[in-house]
Amino acid sequence: NVANTEGSVANAFLVDRGRAQFGIVQSDVAAAAVTGAGLFATTGPLRHLRAVASLFPEPLHVVVRADSRIQSIAQLEGRRVTLGAAGSGTRHTAVQVLAAHGLSVGRYREAGAADPGDALEQLAAGSVDAVVEVISTPWSQLAQLARRLPLRVLPLDEAAIERSVAGIHGLVPLAIPARTYPGQEEPVRSLAATALLVANSEVPDGRVASALEGMFAASESPGRGVSAARLSREHALVGVTIPLHEGAARFFESASGRN
Repeated sequence: NVANTEGSVANAFLVDRGRAQFGIVQSDVAAAAVTGAGLFATTGPLRHLRAVASLFPEPLHVVVRADSRIQSIAQLEGRRVTLGAAGSGTRHTAVQVLAAHGLSVGRYREAGAADPGDALEQLAAGSVDAVVEVISTPWSQLAQLARRLPLRVLPLDEAAIERSVAGIHGLVPLAIPARTYPGQEEPVRSLAATALLVANSEVPDGRVASALEGMFAASESPGRGVSAARLSREHALVGVTIPLHEGAARFFESASGRN
């Protein structure tokens, strides 16, 4: 069964507690979860969370209207900003990256949104000044909105990127390529987490191996969509920030032996 959740933080708890066998968790959230850092400081380390595979990078998007006077992250001070739901990986990452830019909680006005699409609609309506979202590119909802309303993706400050990479395990510098979105003529400096498929440590090795076989078979078949097409055996361990599940470790060792 597939369950809808609020995001990476919620998924980490569900998998660790055995309420879900598998889940998708951002790499920086996973790293914090297994070390008991950040949002997990009060609960302590999640000891049953294991990595299965790295799926794809998810860059941080900070989006404003093109007619906005906001030109930098620092200018979000005092502005209305959506940061994702309380249990989302986006909020976990956004709060820390904004802090690396000198914007601690309270120096901007956090606005609520039902989901990323709702946040963008609020931006279009002028009820918020910026939308922050950690999501793989191209973000289809952003691309669709940008076709009818000029938008800009703000670049992150280089020094703040360095501070974030040094202080937040699981984030890496990554530019959003030019022309990813309508009107975006230049690459945009950003940071990215990796979407990790995770499992509870008690899930049988064979079940993990079967999940990986099915995932890669789907990615290698035509007509499976953008996300599936980006999955790669060669990059399946890039961005893994927590211990591998034994079943995944054996799967990749076996695959390596066949090459």
